[in-house]
Amino acid sequence: MEMLNRERVDLIIEDELAGLYYLKKNALNNIEMHPFVVHQNNISLMFNKNNISNELLNKINTVIKANNDAFKLSAKIYQDRLK
Repeated sequence: MEMLNRERVDLIIEDELAGLYYLKKNALNNIEMHPFVVHQNNISLMFNKNNISNELLNKINTVIKANNDAFKLSAKIYQDRLK
């Protein structure tokens, strides 16, 4: 991002939320986000089956399913605050 700010490059590919955070944290108003999405995917959690019990895995899955809408809303609120 710093190379873009110093005009050493014309384009960077950055995670949207991380990029928005960096721009806000550093008060950079001369950089804008292009609307083209390079790649968008869900978050994946990976566990070693030797290090996690089925009970804990089931609890994690239950919390994710029960709070899916809240997670999406939280991400939207966070994203809106960074813009």
